[in-house]
Amino acid sequence: MIVASPDDFAAFFEEVHGYRPFPWQTRLQRLVAESGRWPRVLDLPTGSGKTAAIDIAIYHLSLEADRGKGRRAPVCIAFVVDRRLVVDDAFLRAQKLQKALAAPQGPVTARVAQRLKTLSGEGPPLIARRLRGGIPREDNWARTPSQPTILCSTVDQIGSPLLFRGYGVSDSMKPVHAGLIGSDCLILLDEAHLAEPFRQTLEWVHGYRGKNWREAEYAAPWGVALLTATAGQTPQEVFPLEDEDRVHPVLGRRLNVSKPARLVEAAKGTAKGEEAASPAGDEAEEGDSDLGRRIAAILKEVHASIDRFRGAPPPAIGVVVNRVVRAREVFRQLREEIGAEEADCLLLIGPSRPVDRDNVADQLASIRTGAERTLQKPLVVVATQCIEAGVDIDLDALITEAAPLDALRQRFGRLNRAGRDIRPYAVILAAKSDLSARTDDPVYGKAIRQAWDCLQEAAAANGSDPIVEFGLRDFAVRMEKDALSRKDDAPVLLPAHLDLLSQTSPIPAADPEVALYLHGTSRQPDAITILWRGDIDPKNQNDEQVRRLLLLVPPRSAEAIALPLWAVRRWLEERGQALAHVWGKVL
Repeated sequence: MIVASPDDFAAFFEEVHGYRPFPWQTRLQRLVAESGRWPRVLDLPTGSGKTAAIDIAIYHLSLEADRGKGRRAPVCIAFVVDRRLVVDDAFLRAQKLQKALAAPQGPVTARVAQRLKTLSGEGPPLIARRLRGGIPREDNWARTPSQPTILCSTVDQIGSPLLFRGYGVSDSMKPVHAGLIGSDCLILLDEAHLAEPFRQTLEWVHGYRGKNWREAEYAAPWGVALLTATAGQTPQEVFPLEDEDRVHPVLGRRLNVSKPARLVEAAKGTAKGEEAASPAGDEAEEGDSDLGRRIAAILKEVHASIDRFRGAPPPAIGVVVNRVVRAREVFRQLREEIGAEEADCLLLIGPSRPVDRDNVADQLASIRTGAERTLQKPLVVVATQCIEAGVDIDLDALITEAAPLDALRQRFGRLNRAGRDIRPYAVILAAKSDLSARTDDPVYGKAIRQAWDCLQEAAAANGSDPIVEFGLRDFAVRMEKDALSRKDDAPVLLPAHLDLLSQTSPIPAADPEVALYLHGTSRQPDAITILWRGDIDPKNQNDEQVRRLLLLVPPRSAEAIALPLWAVRRWLEERGQALAHVWGKVL
Protein backbone atom coordinates (compact mmCIF):
# COMPACT_ATOMS: atom_id res chain seq x y z
CA MET A 1 0.00 0.00 0.00
CA ILE A 2 1.34 3.42 -0.99
CA VAL A 3 1.87 5.66 2.02
CA ALA A 4 -0.30 8.80 2.20
CA SER A 5 0.22 11.89 4.31
CA PRO A 6 -2.07 14.71 5.47
CA ASP A 7 0.68 17.09 4.35
CA ASP A 8 -0.05 16.25 0.70
CA PHE A 9 -3.62 17.58 0.74
CA ALA A 10 -2.70 21.00 -0.68
CA ALA A 11 -0.88 19.33 -3.58
CA PHE A 12 -3.86 17.02 -4.20
CA PHE A 13 -6.24 19.99 -4.17
CA GLU A 14 -4.07 21.92 -6.63
CA GLU A 15 -3.73 18.97 -9.00
CA VAL A 16 -7.53 18.63 -9.14
CA HIS A 17 -8.60 22.29 -9.24
CA GLY A 18 -5.54 24.18 -10.45
CA TYR A 19 -5.19 26.41 -7.37
CA ARG A 20 -4.21 26.09 -3.73
CA PRO A 21 -6.81 25.53 -0.98
CA PHE A 22 -7.82 28.29 1.41
CA PRO A 23 -6.18 28.18 4.86
CA TRP A 24 -9.35 26.94 6.58
CA GLN A 25 -9.59 24.03 4.13
CA THR A 26 -6.07 22.86 4.92
CA ARG A 27 -6.68 23.39 8.62
CA LEU A 28 -9.92 21.39 8.59
CA GLN A 29 -8.32 18.54 6.66
CA ARG A 30 -5.55 18.28 9.24
CA LEU A 31 -8.05 18.38 12.11
CA VAL A 32 -10.16 15.60 10.58
CA ALA A 33 -7.09 13.49 9.77
CA GLU A 34 -5.71 13.77 13.31
CA SER A 35 -8.95 13.32 15.26
CA GLY A 36 -10.74 10.98 12.87
CA ARG A 37 -14.02 12.88 13.14
CA TRP A 38 -15.65 16.03 11.83
CA PRO A 39 -16.64 19.10 13.86
CA ARG A 40 -20.41 19.19 14.27
CA VAL A 41 -20.68 22.71 12.79
CA LEU A 42 -18.60 24.40 10.09
CA ASP A 43 -19.38 28.09 10.67
CA LEU A 44 -18.31 29.35 7.26
CA PRO A 45 -19.64 32.47 5.53
CA THR A 46 -20.98 32.68 2.01
CA GLY A 47 -18.24 32.64 -0.61
CA SER A 48 -15.65 30.85 1.54
CA GLY A 49 -15.70 27.63 -0.50
CA LYS A 50 -17.80 25.35 1.71
CA THR A 51 -18.24 22.68 -0.97
CA ALA A 52 -14.51 21.91 -0.62
CA ALA A 53 -15.64 19.82 2.35
CA ILE A 54 -16.27 17.13 -0.28
CA ASP A 55 -12.58 17.16 -1.27
CA ILE A 56 -11.55 16.96 2.38
CA ALA A 57 -13.83 13.97 3.00
CA ILE A 58 -12.47 12.09 -0.02
CA TYR A 59 -8.86 12.79 0.91
CA HIS A 60 -9.54 11.67 4.49
CA LEU A 61 -11.01 8.42 3.14
CA SER A 62 -7.85 7.80 1.12
CA LEU A 63 -5.74 8.25 4.27
CA GLU A 64 -7.87 5.69 6.14
CA ALA A 65 -8.40 3.21 3.28
CA ASP A 66 -5.99 0.57 4.64
CA ARG A 67 -7.12 0.57 8.28
CA GLY A 68 -9.75 -2.17 8.03
CA LYS A 69 -12.10 -2.14 11.01
CA GLY A 70 -10.15 0.79 12.40
CA ARG A 71 -11.15 3.00 9.46
CA ARG A 72 -12.68 6.26 10.70
CA ALA A 73 -13.60 7.80 7.33
CA PRO A 74 -16.97 6.81 5.79
CA VAL A 75 -17.02 5.37 2.29
CA CYS A 76 -20.10 7.36 1.25
CA ILE A 77 -20.16 11.16 1.39
CA ALA A 78 -23.64 12.69 1.04
CA PHE A 79 -23.66 16.42 0.33
CA VAL A 80 -27.22 17.49 1.16
CA VAL A 81 -28.84 20.88 0.57
CA ASP A 82 -32.53 21.71 0.24
CA ARG A 83 -32.06 23.71 -2.98
CA ARG A 84 -31.87 21.79 -6.26
CA LEU A 85 -29.83 24.45 -8.06
CA VAL A 86 -27.18 24.16 -5.34
CA VAL A 87 -27.27 20.36 -5.62
CA ASP A 88 -26.40 20.76 -9.29
CA ASP A 89 -23.45 23.06 -8.45
CA ALA A 90 -22.10 20.59 -5.87
CA PHE A 91 -22.49 17.75 -8.35
CA LEU A 92 -20.24 19.56 -10.84
CA ARG A 93 -17.50 19.60 -8.20
CA ALA A 94 -18.10 15.92 -7.40
CA GLN A 95 -17.87 15.04 -11.10
CA LYS A 96 -14.58 16.93 -11.33
CA LEU A 97 -13.18 14.84 -8.48
CA GLN A 98 -14.46 11.65 -10.09
CA LYS A 99 -12.79 12.46 -13.41
CA ALA A 100 -9.55 13.57 -11.77
CA LEU A 101 -9.26 10.27 -9.88
CA ALA A 102 -10.25 8.15 -12.88
CA ALA A 103 -7.40 9.65 -14.95
CA PRO A 104 -4.87 11.15 -12.51
CA GLN A 105 -2.76 14.00 -13.86
CA GLY A 106 -0.41 14.28 -10.88
CA PRO A 107 1.50 12.04 -8.48
CA VAL A 108 -0.59 12.82 -5.38
CA THR A 109 -3.89 12.30 -7.22
CA ALA A 110 -2.55 8.99 -8.52
CA ARG A 111 -1.71 7.87 -4.97
CA VAL A 112 -5.15 8.89 -3.72
CA ALA A 113 -6.81 6.97 -6.57
CA GLN A 114 -4.76 3.85 -5.89
CA ARG A 115 -5.62 3.90 -2.19
CA LEU A 116 -9.33 4.32 -2.96
CA LYS A 117 -9.13 1.38 -5.37
CA THR A 118 -8.32 -0.88 -2.41
CA LEU A 119 -11.89 -0.23 -1.28
CA SER A 120 -13.68 -0.21 -4.63
CA GLY A 121 -11.99 -3.35 -5.96
CA GLU A 122 -12.98 -3.73 -9.61
CA GLY A 123 -14.95 -0.48 -9.55
CA PRO A 124 -13.59 3.01 -10.23
CA PRO A 125 -11.76 4.89 -7.47
CA LEU A 126 -14.78 7.17 -6.97
CA ILE A 127 -18.29 7.57 -8.32
CA ALA A 128 -20.42 10.71 -8.10
CA ARG A 129 -24.21 10.64 -8.30
CA ARG A 130 -26.88 13.30 -8.18
CA LEU A 131 -30.16 12.34 -6.48
CA ARG A 132 -32.88 14.80 -7.33
CA GLY A 133 -35.98 12.65 -7.53
CA GLY A 134 -38.25 11.99 -10.45
CA ILE A 135 -38.69 8.79 -12.45
CA PRO A 136 -37.15 6.33 -12.81
CA ARG A 137 -34.87 6.09 -9.79
CA GLU A 138 -31.18 6.44 -10.63
CA ASP A 139 -29.94 4.05 -7.91
CA ASN A 140 -26.93 2.40 -9.57
CA TRP A 141 -24.85 3.85 -6.71
CA ALA A 142 -26.43 1.29 -4.36
CA ARG A 143 -24.73 -1.81 -5.75
CA THR A 144 -21.89 -2.31 -3.27
CA PRO A 145 -21.25 -0.87 0.20
CA SER A 146 -17.49 -0.61 -0.35
CA GLN A 147 -17.52 1.71 -3.38
CA PRO A 148 -16.27 5.24 -2.51
CA THR A 149 -19.20 7.45 -3.45
CA ILE A 150 -20.26 11.08 -3.44
CA LEU A 151 -24.00 11.69 -3.38
CA CYS A 152 -25.29 15.21 -4.08
CA SER A 153 -28.89 15.35 -2.99
CA THR A 154 -31.84 17.19 -1.56
CA VAL A 155 -33.16 16.47 1.94
CA ASP A 156 -35.93 14.25 0.59
CA GLN A 157 -33.66 11.97 -1.42
CA ILE A 158 -31.31 11.31 1.52
CA GLY A 159 -33.68 11.64 4.46
CA SER A 160 -36.36 9.27 3.17
CA PRO A 161 -34.02 6.30 2.56
CA LEU A 162 -32.29 6.96 5.89
CA LEU A 163 -35.68 6.36 7.55
CA PHE A 164 -36.43 3.20 5.50
CA ARG A 165 -38.94 4.98 3.26
CA GLY A 166 -36.89 5.93 0.22
CA TYR A 167 -39.06 7.82 -2.24
CA GLY A 168 -39.32 5.79 -5.43
CA VAL A 169 -37.45 2.83 -3.90
CA SER A 170 -39.04 -0.62 -3.97
CA ASP A 171 -39.96 -2.22 -0.65
CA SER A 172 -37.28 -4.89 -1.12
CA MET A 173 -34.57 -2.23 -1.62
CA LYS A 174 -35.64 0.09 1.20
CA PRO A 175 -33.51 -1.69 3.85
CA VAL A 176 -30.51 -1.68 1.50
CA HIS A 177 -30.71 2.09 0.97
CA ALA A 178 -31.26 2.63 4.70
CA GLY A 179 -28.14 0.61 5.42
CA LEU A 180 -26.03 2.53 2.90
CA ILE A 181 -27.09 5.94 4.20
CA GLY A 182 -27.36 4.97 7.87
CA SER A 183 -23.96 3.30 8.08
CA ASP A 184 -20.50 4.12 6.70
CA CYS A 185 -21.75 7.51 5.53
CA LEU A 186 -20.83 11.14 6.19
CA ILE A 187 -23.72 13.58 5.74
CA LEU A 188 -22.62 17.14 4.97
CA LEU A 189 -25.76 19.22 5.51
CA ASP A 190 -25.20 22.50 3.66
CA GLU A 191 -27.26 25.61 4.51
CA ALA A 192 -28.36 23.74 7.63
CA HIS A 193 -30.48 26.69 8.78
CA LEU A 194 -32.87 25.87 5.90
CA ALA A 195 -33.37 22.28 7.06
CA GLU A 196 -33.89 22.56 10.83
CA PRO A 197 -36.36 19.61 11.10
CA PHE A 198 -33.96 17.31 9.24
CA ARG A 199 -31.09 18.52 11.41
CA GLN A 200 -33.06 17.56 14.51
CA THR A 201 -33.87 14.16 13.03
CA LEU A 202 -30.18 13.57 12.31
CA GLU A 203 -29.46 14.30 15.97
CA TRP A 204 -31.90 11.55 16.96
CA VAL A 205 -30.35 9.12 14.46
CA HIS A 206 -26.89 9.95 15.80
CA GLY A 207 -28.06 9.14 19.32
CA TYR A 208 -29.64 5.83 18.34
CA ARG A 209 -26.40 4.75 16.65
CA GLY A 210 -24.56 5.13 19.97
CA LYS A 211 -23.30 2.31 22.16
CA ASN A 212 -26.32 2.52 24.47
CA TRP A 213 -28.66 1.45 21.66
CA ARG A 214 -26.78 -0.87 19.34
CA GLU A 215 -26.18 -4.55 19.99
CA ALA A 216 -22.95 -4.95 17.99
CA GLU A 217 -19.63 -3.91 19.46
CA TYR A 218 -18.33 -2.60 16.13
CA ALA A 219 -20.14 -0.01 14.02
CA ALA A 220 -19.00 1.42 10.70
CA PRO A 221 -18.10 5.14 10.80
CA TRP A 222 -20.99 7.55 10.44
CA GLY A 223 -21.29 11.26 11.06
CA VAL A 224 -22.97 14.57 10.34
CA ALA A 225 -21.38 17.98 9.79
CA LEU A 226 -23.48 21.13 9.43
CA LEU A 227 -22.27 23.69 6.90
CA THR A 228 -23.85 27.07 7.49
CA ALA A 229 -23.15 30.79 7.22
CA THR A 230 -25.71 31.48 9.98
CA ALA A 231 -24.85 28.98 12.68
CA GLY A 232 -27.27 30.46 15.22
CA GLN A 233 -27.56 28.62 18.53
CA THR A 234 -25.03 25.81 18.17
CA PRO A 235 -23.72 24.67 21.57
CA GLN A 236 -21.74 21.88 19.91
CA GLU A 237 -18.18 22.14 18.65
CA VAL A 238 -17.81 24.78 15.95
CA PHE A 239 -15.09 25.13 13.33
CA PRO A 240 -14.68 28.87 12.52
CA LEU A 241 -12.51 31.01 10.28
CA GLU A 242 -9.31 32.42 11.76
CA ASP A 243 -7.04 35.41 11.16
CA GLU A 244 -5.02 33.67 8.45
CA ASP A 245 -8.23 33.33 6.42
CA ARG A 246 -9.02 37.04 6.75
CA VAL A 247 -5.62 38.09 5.38
CA HIS A 248 -5.59 35.57 2.53
CA PRO A 249 -5.26 37.44 -0.81
CA VAL A 250 -8.38 35.82 -2.32
CA LEU A 251 -10.55 34.83 0.64
CA GLY A 252 -9.66 38.02 2.50
CA ARG A 253 -11.14 40.16 -0.29
CA ARG A 254 -14.42 38.28 -0.01
CA LEU A 255 -14.53 38.59 3.78
CA ASN A 256 -13.53 42.26 3.97
CA VAL A 257 -15.50 43.72 1.05
CA SER A 258 -17.96 46.55 1.80
CA LYS A 259 -21.65 46.13 0.89
CA PRO A 260 -23.58 49.29 1.90
CA ALA A 261 -27.34 48.99 1.42
CA ARG A 262 -29.86 51.84 1.31
CA LEU A 263 -33.19 51.43 3.11
CA VAL A 264 -36.24 52.58 1.13
CA GLU A 265 -39.90 52.53 2.15
CA ALA A 266 -41.82 52.07 -1.07
CA ALA A 267 -44.90 53.93 0.21
CA LYS A 268 -42.82 57.07 0.79
CA GLY A 269 -40.26 56.71 -1.93
CA THR A 270 -42.62 56.36 -4.91
CA ALA A 271 -43.90 59.60 -6.30
CA LYS A 272 -47.44 60.06 -7.42
CA GLY A 273 -47.87 59.04 -11.02
CA GLU A 274 -44.94 56.63 -10.93
CA GLU A 275 -47.01 53.58 -10.01
CA ALA A 276 -46.61 50.58 -12.23
CA ALA A 277 -49.36 49.22 -14.39
CA SER A 278 -51.76 46.96 -12.55
CA PRO A 279 -50.92 43.28 -12.78
CA ALA A 280 -52.84 41.50 -15.46
CA GLY A 281 -55.28 38.64 -14.96
CA ASP A 282 -54.23 36.03 -12.45
CA GLU A 283 -51.21 38.11 -11.44
CA ALA A 284 -53.34 40.30 -9.19
CA GLU A 285 -52.29 39.53 -5.63
CA GLU A 286 -55.23 39.16 -3.29
CA GLY A 287 -54.88 41.16 -0.07
CA ASP A 288 -51.88 43.17 -1.35
CA SER A 289 -53.26 46.53 -2.50
CA ASP A 290 -49.79 48.10 -2.70
CA LEU A 291 -48.48 45.64 -5.31
CA GLY A 292 -48.32 48.36 -7.97
CA ARG A 293 -46.34 50.64 -5.67
CA ARG A 294 -43.97 47.81 -4.80
CA ILE A 295 -43.25 47.04 -8.43
CA ALA A 296 -42.86 50.72 -9.34
CA ALA A 297 -40.25 51.14 -6.61
CA ILE A 298 -38.38 48.03 -7.77
CA LEU A 299 -38.38 49.13 -11.41
CA LYS A 300 -37.15 52.58 -10.41
CA GLU A 301 -34.19 51.07 -8.55
CA VAL A 302 -33.36 48.73 -11.43
CA HIS A 303 -33.16 51.71 -13.79
CA ALA A 304 -31.03 53.58 -11.23
CA SER A 305 -28.63 50.64 -10.91
CA ILE A 306 -28.24 50.40 -14.69
CA ASP A 307 -27.50 54.15 -14.83
CA ARG A 308 -24.94 53.77 -12.02
CA PHE A 309 -22.84 51.39 -14.12
CA ARG A 310 -23.06 53.24 -17.45
CA GLY A 311 -19.56 53.62 -18.82
CA ALA A 312 -18.41 50.56 -16.88
CA PRO A 313 -18.61 46.88 -17.87
CA PRO A 314 -22.27 45.75 -18.09
CA PRO A 315 -23.51 44.83 -14.58
CA ALA A 316 -25.30 41.78 -13.24
CA ILE A 317 -28.30 43.00 -11.23
CA GLY A 318 -30.26 40.84 -8.82
CA VAL A 319 -33.90 41.54 -7.93
CA VAL A 320 -35.15 39.36 -5.06
CA VAL A 321 -38.82 39.40 -4.02
CA ASN A 322 -40.77 37.33 -1.51
CA ARG A 323 -43.58 36.07 -3.76
CA VAL A 324 -43.67 34.17 -7.03
CA VAL A 325 -46.50 36.43 -8.28
CA ARG A 326 -44.41 39.54 -7.71
CA ALA A 327 -41.40 37.96 -9.41
CA ARG A 328 -43.42 37.16 -12.52
CA GLU A 329 -44.92 40.64 -12.65
CA VAL A 330 -41.59 42.41 -12.12
CA PHE A 331 -40.08 40.23 -14.83
CA ARG A 332 -42.92 40.97 -17.26
CA GLN A 333 -42.79 44.73 -16.74
CA LEU A 334 -38.99 44.83 -16.88
CA ARG A 335 -38.99 43.14 -20.25
CA GLU A 336 -41.62 45.58 -21.51
CA GLU A 337 -39.86 48.69 -20.17
CA ILE A 338 -36.22 47.85 -20.82
CA GLY A 339 -36.48 45.68 -23.90
CA ALA A 340 -34.17 42.92 -25.08
CA GLU A 341 -31.79 45.38 -26.77
CA GLU A 342 -30.90 47.21 -23.55
CA ALA A 343 -30.67 44.30 -21.10
CA ASP A 344 -31.16 40.56 -20.72
CA CYS A 345 -33.72 39.42 -18.14
CA LEU A 346 -33.80 36.03 -16.43
CA LEU A 347 -36.52 34.65 -14.13
CA LEU A 348 -35.69 32.24 -11.27
CA ILE A 349 -38.71 31.19 -9.24
CA GLY A 350 -37.94 27.74 -7.91
CA PRO A 351 -39.66 24.71 -9.46
CA SER A 352 -38.34 23.72 -12.87
CA ARG A 353 -37.28 20.60 -14.70
CA PRO A 354 -33.63 19.55 -14.31
CA VAL A 355 -33.11 20.14 -18.04
CA ASP A 356 -34.37 23.71 -17.60
CA ARG A 357 -32.17 24.22 -14.54
CA ASP A 358 -29.22 23.18 -16.68
CA ASN A 359 -30.17 25.84 -19.22
CA VAL A 360 -30.38 28.44 -16.44
CA ALA A 361 -26.97 27.38 -15.16
CA ASP A 362 -25.54 27.99 -18.64
CA GLN A 363 -27.03 31.50 -18.69
CA LEU A 364 -25.50 32.24 -15.28
CA ALA A 365 -22.06 30.89 -16.20
CA SER A 366 -20.63 34.33 -17.01
CA ILE A 367 -21.47 35.71 -13.54
CA ARG A 368 -20.14 32.80 -11.51
CA THR A 369 -17.70 33.71 -8.77
CA GLY A 370 -14.27 34.16 -10.31
CA ALA A 371 -15.52 33.69 -13.90
CA GLU A 372 -14.38 36.04 -16.63
CA ARG A 373 -17.13 38.60 -17.26
CA THR A 374 -18.38 38.32 -20.85
CA LEU A 375 -21.68 40.23 -20.55
CA GLN A 376 -22.43 42.32 -23.62
CA LYS A 377 -25.27 44.18 -21.87
CA PRO A 378 -26.74 44.32 -18.36
CA LEU A 379 -28.21 41.09 -17.00
CA VAL A 380 -31.17 41.41 -14.62
CA VAL A 381 -31.91 38.26 -12.60
CA VAL A 382 -35.39 38.35 -11.03
CA ALA A 383 -35.72 35.72 -8.33
CA THR A 384 -37.54 34.58 -5.23
CA GLN A 385 -35.95 33.12 -2.09
CA CYS A 386 -34.50 30.29 -4.21
CA ILE A 387 -31.48 32.52 -4.86
CA GLU A 388 -30.60 32.82 -1.17
CA ALA A 389 -28.87 29.54 -0.48
CA GLY A 390 -25.56 28.65 -2.01
CA VAL A 391 -26.20 29.83 -5.59
CA ASP A 392 -22.73 30.69 -6.85
CA ILE A 393 -23.28 34.00 -8.63
CA ASP A 394 -21.49 37.31 -8.23
CA LEU A 395 -23.80 40.34 -8.60
CA ASP A 396 -22.88 43.99 -9.07
CA ALA A 397 -26.21 45.27 -7.75
CA LEU A 398 -28.94 43.90 -5.52
CA ILE A 399 -32.49 45.19 -5.07
CA THR A 400 -34.35 43.12 -2.51
CA GLU A 401 -37.63 43.29 -0.65
CA ALA A 402 -37.40 43.46 3.12
CA ALA A 403 -37.05 40.07 4.78
CA PRO A 404 -35.81 38.56 8.06
CA LEU A 405 -32.19 39.39 8.85
CA ASP A 406 -30.83 35.89 8.23
CA ALA A 407 -32.55 35.80 4.82
CA LEU A 408 -31.14 39.22 3.93
CA ARG A 409 -27.62 38.14 4.87
CA GLN A 410 -27.97 35.14 2.57
CA ARG A 411 -29.16 37.37 -0.28
CA PHE A 412 -26.28 39.80 0.23
CA GLY A 413 -23.93 36.86 -0.01
CA ARG A 414 -24.53 37.03 -3.79
CA LEU A 415 -23.45 40.71 -3.98
CA ASN A 416 -19.82 41.21 -5.00
CA ARG A 417 -19.17 37.69 -3.81
CA ALA A 418 -15.59 37.66 -5.10
CA GLY A 419 -14.66 40.98 -3.48
CA ARG A 420 -14.00 42.70 -6.80
CA ASP A 421 -12.80 46.30 -6.94
CA ILE A 422 -16.23 47.84 -7.58
CA ARG A 423 -18.73 49.97 -5.67
CA PRO A 424 -21.83 47.77 -5.51
CA TYR A 425 -25.37 49.12 -5.64
CA ALA A 426 -27.77 47.76 -3.01
CA VAL A 427 -31.29 48.67 -1.87
CA ILE A 428 -33.67 47.06 0.63
CA LEU A 429 -37.32 47.96 -0.12
CA ALA A 430 -40.14 47.77 2.42
CA ALA A 431 -43.79 48.33 1.50
CA LYS A 432 -46.33 49.83 3.86
CA SER A 433 -48.00 46.45 4.35
CA ASP A 434 -44.66 44.86 5.37
CA LEU A 435 -44.34 47.26 8.29
CA SER A 436 -47.94 47.16 9.51
CA ALA A 437 -48.47 45.83 13.02
CA ARG A 438 -51.40 43.78 11.70
CA THR A 439 -49.37 42.02 9.00
CA ASP A 440 -48.67 38.33 9.58
CA ASP A 441 -46.75 37.21 6.49
CA PRO A 442 -47.54 33.59 5.50
CA VAL A 443 -43.82 32.87 5.02
CA TYR A 444 -42.04 35.14 7.49
CA GLY A 445 -44.74 35.98 10.03
CA LYS A 446 -43.98 39.26 11.82
CA ALA A 447 -40.21 38.94 11.35
CA ILE A 448 -40.06 41.46 8.49
CA ARG A 449 -41.21 44.35 10.64
CA GLN A 450 -38.86 43.34 13.48
CA ALA A 451 -35.96 43.07 11.02
CA TRP A 452 -36.76 46.52 9.60
CA ASP A 453 -36.64 48.02 13.08
CA CYS A 454 -33.19 46.46 13.63
CA LEU A 455 -31.99 47.78 10.27
CA GLN A 456 -33.20 51.30 11.02
CA GLU A 457 -31.50 51.18 14.41
CA ALA A 458 -28.21 50.21 12.75
CA ALA A 459 -28.65 52.91 10.08
CA ALA A 460 -29.29 55.58 12.74
CA ALA A 461 -26.03 54.63 14.44
CA ASN A 462 -24.18 55.26 11.17
CA GLY A 463 -25.51 58.81 10.69
CA SER A 464 -28.38 60.55 8.98
CA ASP A 465 -28.32 58.48 5.78
CA PRO A 466 -30.42 55.27 5.89
CA ILE A 467 -27.44 53.05 5.04
CA VAL A 468 -26.68 49.63 6.55
CA GLU A 469 -23.42 47.77 5.99
CA PHE A 470 -23.86 44.11 4.96
CA GLY A 471 -20.19 43.27 4.46
CA LEU A 472 -19.07 40.36 6.63
CA ARG A 473 -16.42 42.37 8.45
CA ASP A 474 -18.50 45.44 9.32
CA PHE A 475 -22.00 44.00 9.70
CA ALA A 476 -23.30 45.40 13.01
CA VAL A 477 -27.06 44.81 13.00
CA ARG A 478 -28.51 43.23 16.14
CA MET A 479 -29.66 39.71 15.25
CA GLU A 480 -32.79 39.70 17.41
CA LYS A 481 -34.55 36.35 17.57
CA ASP A 482 -37.88 37.90 16.49
CA ALA A 483 -36.15 39.38 13.42
CA LEU A 484 -35.05 35.97 12.12
CA SER A 485 -36.89 33.46 9.96
CA ARG A 486 -39.08 31.13 11.93
CA LYS A 487 -37.96 27.52 11.94
CA ASP A 488 -40.16 24.48 12.25
CA ASP A 489 -39.39 21.52 14.51
CA ALA A 490 -39.41 17.82 13.74
CA PRO A 491 -41.35 15.40 15.93
CA VAL A 492 -39.46 13.38 18.52
CA LEU A 493 -38.15 10.20 16.91
CA LEU A 494 -39.04 7.53 19.46
CA PRO A 495 -37.73 3.94 19.50
CA ALA A 496 -41.25 2.76 18.71
CA HIS A 497 -41.19 4.90 15.55
CA LEU A 498 -37.92 3.30 14.49
CA ASP A 499 -39.35 -0.16 15.03
CA LEU A 500 -42.24 0.69 12.71
CA LEU A 501 -40.05 2.38 10.09
CA SER A 502 -37.66 -0.58 9.96
CA GLN A 503 -40.54 -2.82 8.83
CA THR A 504 -40.57 -2.53 5.05
CA SER A 505 -42.24 -5.65 3.68
CA PRO A 506 -45.04 -5.18 4.33
CA ILE A 507 -45.11 -1.59 5.56
CA PRO A 508 -47.25 -1.48 8.72
CA ALA A 509 -50.63 0.23 8.68
CA ALA A 510 -49.55 2.52 11.54
CA ASP A 511 -46.71 4.03 9.53
CA PRO A 512 -45.04 7.23 10.80
CA GLU A 513 -45.19 10.14 8.34
CA VAL A 514 -41.60 10.52 7.14
CA ALA A 515 -42.15 14.03 5.73
CA LEU A 516 -42.65 15.36 9.27
CA TYR A 517 -39.12 14.25 10.23
CA LEU A 518 -37.65 15.88 7.12
CA HIS A 519 -39.57 19.16 6.89
CA GLY A 520 -41.60 19.57 10.06
CA THR A 521 -45.30 20.32 10.26
CA SER A 522 -45.25 23.40 8.01
CA ARG A 523 -45.05 21.27 4.91
CA GLN A 524 -45.89 22.37 1.39
CA PRO A 525 -49.11 21.06 -0.21
CA ASP A 526 -49.22 17.58 -1.72
CA ALA A 527 -47.17 17.43 -4.90
CA ILE A 528 -47.42 15.47 -8.11
CA THR A 529 -44.71 14.75 -10.68
CA ILE A 530 -45.53 15.61 -14.27
CA LEU A 531 -43.60 15.62 -17.53
CA TRP A 532 -44.29 16.59 -21.12
CA ARG A 533 -42.96 15.35 -24.40
CA GLY A 534 -42.73 16.85 -27.88
CA ASP A 535 -43.11 13.43 -29.53
CA ILE A 536 -46.56 12.69 -28.10
CA ASP A 537 -49.55 14.02 -30.06
CA PRO A 538 -52.92 12.87 -28.66
CA LYS A 539 -54.67 14.06 -31.83
CA ASN A 540 -52.70 11.74 -34.11
CA GLN A 541 -51.67 8.93 -31.76
CA ASN A 542 -53.84 6.40 -29.96
CA ASP A 543 -53.15 5.05 -26.47
CA GLU A 544 -51.25 2.02 -27.77
CA GLN A 545 -48.91 4.17 -29.85
CA VAL A 546 -48.25 6.44 -26.87
CA ARG A 547 -47.56 3.41 -24.67
CA ARG A 548 -45.06 2.03 -27.18
CA LEU A 549 -43.28 5.38 -27.39
CA LEU A 550 -42.95 5.56 -23.60
CA LEU A 551 -41.63 1.99 -23.46
CA LEU A 552 -39.10 2.77 -26.18
CA VAL A 553 -37.89 5.97 -24.49
CA PRO A 554 -38.91 5.75 -20.81
CA PRO A 555 -39.48 8.95 -18.82
CA ARG A 556 -36.37 10.28 -17.13
CA SER A 557 -36.02 12.46 -14.06
CA ALA A 558 -34.53 15.26 -16.19
CA GLU A 559 -37.92 15.64 -17.90
CA ALA A 560 -39.96 15.65 -14.70
CA ILE A 561 -41.01 18.35 -12.31
CA ALA A 562 -42.78 18.09 -8.95
CA LEU A 563 -45.56 20.66 -8.59
CA PRO A 564 -48.24 21.39 -5.99
CA LEU A 565 -51.34 19.35 -6.70
CA TRP A 566 -53.54 22.45 -6.63
CA ALA A 567 -51.44 24.13 -9.35
CA VAL A 568 -51.71 21.13 -11.67
CA ARG A 569 -55.46 20.90 -11.02
CA ARG A 570 -55.88 24.59 -11.91
CA TRP A 571 -53.92 24.10 -15.10
CA LEU A 572 -56.00 21.09 -16.13
CA GLU A 573 -59.32 22.73 -15.26
CA GLU A 574 -58.79 26.19 -16.67
CA ARG A 575 -56.66 26.60 -19.79
CA GLY A 576 -53.48 25.32 -21.33
CA GLN A 577 -51.70 28.69 -21.22
CA ALA A 578 -51.75 28.51 -17.40
CA LEU A 579 -48.79 26.15 -17.84
CA ALA A 580 -46.58 29.24 -17.79
CA HIS A 581 -47.93 30.00 -14.32
CA VAL A 582 -47.17 26.49 -13.14
CA TRP A 583 -43.48 26.06 -13.71
CA GLY A 584 -42.18 29.55 -14.23
CA LYS A 585 -40.91 29.49 -17.81
CA VAL A 586 -42.34 32.17 -20.07
CA LEU A 587 -43.92 30.40 -23.05
